[in-house]
Amino acid sequence: QMVICGALIRPQSAEAIGQPKHKITLKEELAILADWRFDLFIINNYLFNFGSLILFVFISDYAMVRGTTSAEGMSLISIVGISNAVGRVFNTLLSLCKIVNRTPIYLVTCSLSGVSICLLTIGSSIARPFLLLTTFCALYGSLFGIQLGNLAIVTNRLAGMERLNTGYGIVMMLDGIGAATGPPCAG
Repeated sequence: QMVICGALIRPQSAEAIGQPKHKITLKEELAILADWRFDLFIINNYLFNFGSLILFVFISDYAMVRGTTSAEGMSLISIVGISNAVGRVFNTLLSLCKIVNRTPIYLVTCSLSGVSICLLTIGSSIARPFLLLTTFCALYGSLFGIQLGNLAIVTNRLAGMERLNTGYGIVMMLDGIGAATGPPCAG
């Protein structure tokens, strides 16, 4: 694996990787921040990670407060992870349909995964809430997997191929800031 990794890191010529021959300046790279659609996209990613990653930190404790056992509460994180993998596989199958504009798919899955987190709080009068929590955790995980599969595609659509590295770097930076600040603020 290290040989393959080293081969991928080896510098290549600009023509070999499809980059323009002239060097793009930092001002040209950061001009992407002047696009209001890209700004909304990065704000969305920040807020989504700020709010939704709280689920990973608090779901087992929340489930135990709702009346599940400790093992059932901890298994909810695994359910989110497994359904996330299933969502990514479904997104791969969806990509075979040759849908040109994946932005609506990204927006719908982002919205529905947020709704599924909100729906976790319903049904407090149910005698055995584990099935309800499992359902909404599986829904959230699969929608989150589809959303993550489309993140780079939507970034490419908004930033363009020539600024994909900068655009994706900005998106990942704000995703990380949201993920790092959301759970401590919720705690």
